[in-house]
Amino acid sequence: MAGLVVPLAATSTAHAAGADESALQDGCSRADLIVTCTYTTQGETAFTVPAGVTKIDVTATGGRGSGENGGSGATVTGSLGVTPGETLYAQVNVGGGGGTHPGGGASTVQTCQIGANECDLTGDPATDPRLIVAAGGGGAGGDGGLAGGLIVEGDNAVFPGGAGGAAATAGTAGEGPYLDYNIWNLYSFSSRAGAAGGAAALSGGGSGGAGGSAAHTVAPLLFEASSSDGSAGEEGDSFTGGDGGSSEYGGAGGGGGGGFFGGGGGGGGGGTEVVLLDPESPAGLIAGLGGGGGGGGSNHVPAGGNAVPAPDSVGPGVTVSYHVFNGFQAPVNNNSSFFNRINAGRSVPMKFSLAGDQGMDIVADDSPDSRRVTCPSDPALIDTLEVVAAISPAGLSYDPATDTYTYTWKTSKEWASTCREFTLTLYDGTKHSALFQFTK
Repeated sequence: MAGLVVPLAATSTAHAAGADESALQDGCSRADLIVTCTYTTQGETAFTVPAGVTKIDVTATGGRGSGENGGSGATVTGSLGVTPGETLYAQVNVGGGGGTHPGGGASTVQTCQIGANECDLTGDPATDPRLIVAAGGGGAGGDGGLAGGLIVEGDNAVFPGGAGGAAATAGTAGEGPYLDYNIWNLYSFSSRAGAAGGAAALSGGGSGGAGGSAAHTVAPLLFEASSSDGSAGEEGDSFTGGDGGSSEYGGAGGGGGGGFFGGGGGGGGGGTEVVLLDPESPAGLIAGLGGGGGGGGSNHVPAGGNAVPAPDSVGPGVTVSYHVFNGFQAPVNNNSSFFNRINAGRSVPMKFSLAGDQGMDIVADDSPDSRRVTCPSDPALIDTLEVVAAISPAGLSYDPATDTYTYTWKTSKEWASTCREFTLTLYDGTKHSALFQFTK
């Protein structure tokens, strides 16, 4: 074989930890044998799966709902099986509902662009293009307001808006009094409750919270005020959180529903102001009723993954990482279920790539090694290994023309009629194995 051949015991050249940085995609960096791609800009970024990579590890964090009491987004981690050459799309902080305090957006990795033709967000894990989703939190409900130019004597009361729901959690209702007065048949007041928070999206778009009812006064001789009920929050859809309900002068707005299957949190309901007459004097009381908090969106966690509330210190984003070892190459069958059949005593070329020249000090101490394992009973799991090329001397070699490392494994004739597992441990501690059956 062309290239350098070094006996394994003599490998001492430092590995090139930062090799081939120029070949990496935008947003990606390499540390030893791990490439990490980080996306924090709101919107969409394309990621092309490199050659030889069949698994990526993803950490996605949804946006926090805005406002002092906005709900936290989620952090979802998991591993995804991928196909070399395919394009995936990282979405960061998208789909938050609008409102007094908008909801946080979801962060996702998916197989198609949102809004593109044939990108159908089905909500079914078997068909939905979203492979991993970290939901956004709901926006906080607006605090009760004292705006509008209405000035009366007496005490004023301002009630806070409801808290936004964390991812996969309903928002809470805004605060406010419940009153039902009828004084001397002159002054009547209806119920005035804070708006309900939007429901969480767990199996569909979250429902919008009901709008708060408003105060209606009838006092032609002393004082008259008109107002209207707050509007309900909108329902969340298959991606986007619903907008929070509005209020110009009257009841508080309802919180928006969380988006389904990773949609952003619903927007917080708007604040309001209402007029209450003091039953003991013509003076008025102004009570600002809080709007409902938006519901958080729902997560999509891949099998074996995990979802937790995101810390306040962690902003929305997506991180994709992968190991540059791309498996053993031909003639060895790299399928973990198959046994490579070969005559005992022959040398086996264990070929692999590390995406560039990493030097010769790439194998951990006391590696490689092999151990005896049980042979398969199913002949379909046996693949005859055909070595047709010339074999390099024992040890490790690198061919820059093909970017291929080869460790030549010398087997023993004593292994005839047995099976063994070969394991190569690289300097970063990762282990890579292949199975063999030996014949006479």
